[in-house]
Amino acid sequence: MNTKLQTASPHPATSDGEAIRHLKEAIASGKHWYIALLEAIGLWQTEEETVDGRRYRYLIDGEAFDWLLLAERLLGEVDSLLPENEKMALLFQGKPPLYLPANEFKQLIGNHKYRQYLNYFYGITVEEALVQAVDDEVYKERLSLGLSEREATPDEAYNRIYGAS
Repeated sequence: MNTKLQTASPHPATSDGEAIRHLKEAIASGKHWYIALLEAIGLWQTEEETVDGRRYRYLIDGEAFDWLLLAERLLGEVDSLLPENEKMALLFQGKPPLYLPANEFKQLIGNHKYRQYLNYFYGITVEEALVQAVDDEVYKERLSLGLSEREATPDEAYNRIYGAS
């Protein structure tokens, strides 16, 4: 399976440095930072990297693309150019500063990355929500039995979802 992040650029030799440069120049020329960010994501090629001692893994198992992690990495390059509240809303709440229809988002980041993003969304995000819901159910059961230790429930949630291993 191909685990290389494919670019949305017609120029396959685009480097990650060019993606960062595009982001900076597009914002400086007046383009909205969110559009410039998505374009830069479309140009990005690296699956994982370590920057300033922090490991970023954008592509999980060659299938699931964590675009918000890449967004965090790229926005760190232009931090002083962005409204802090908009940046935080995107990175911590997943709320973009502009509404974009799915087809425009897909066009900006590229078809391949969009499919990988959907794999991430449905494979990771939905699983997290399911685990949280089952964890809450287990916690309520424990409370009804007079037990209040929440720490004991995460393994139980996974066991209920996937079966005991």
